[in-house]
Amino acid sequence: MTSATTFGARLRLARKLRGFKRQQDFADAAEVALKTVNRHETAEKAPSARASITAYLKVLNVPELWLVHGVGDGPQLPAIPPSVEQYLANPPFDTPIDPEVERLLIELEWSTVGAPDPTLEEVHSMKKMLEALVQSRRQRSHGDHGGEPVGR
Repeated sequence: MTSATTFGARLRLARKLRGFKRQQDFADAAEVALKTVNRHETAEKAPSARASITAYLKVLNVPELWLVHGVGDGPQLPAIPPSVEQYLANPPFDTPIDPEVERLLIELEWSTVGAPDPTLEEVHSMKKMLEALVQSRRQRSHGDHGGEPVGR
């Protein structure tokens, strides 16, 4: 089940999960103007134009109640976001990835599903920050506070 809360977020999520990275490619497939798709992806509520909704549903193959109202199950999310999967398959540096960092990276990427896809450099930067976070948590849980008060 997906948790996109606005029409625009659900439309963007469904578009990406159907393999349309660019709005233009999706607009072409749905035979809807790019400007219309862009406007709808930033909308809180579903558009009043039935033609656009019908075109989106045809291309996206998602339940209408979910797309329009957020009711029911939307498309199933793959286990790993595509941008993270690509990063994990070909990391820019030959360093092993801690399983906890990998889990957090996946959760972080899914939590930003309505945002533009991150670049590989951005995913790597997120990984580095998460590594520092995990290391800090582990040190605190083992009593090594590095001179810092607990809870900071």
